[in-house]
Amino acid sequence: AFFSTVDTNIARQYSRDELLRKSDRELADMCKVDAFIASGPGGQHRNRNYTAVRVTLKIIPELVAEDTVSRSQKQNLAAALQKLRIR
Repeated sequence: AFFSTVDTNIARQYSRDELLRKSDRELADMCKVDAFIASGPGGQHRNRNYTAVRVTLKIIPELVAEDTVSRSQKQNLAAALQKLRIR
């Protein structure tokens, strides 16, 4: 079940379908968004800036998604939100 680890009052407040229909901006407002420096291959182009993004849904802290593929923080945020919707 999608809300198995969440207080039933919160589960009643947000249905799974409601969360999936939210825009990226609305969903991002419901998340804790962390930017960090990605590690791994890519050398000098990869490790300079805080472009990697991790999003954690505030009402379900176990739901976490991150993306480090792009050199753009905005693109990584959009990709991480999409991954969050899939989970």
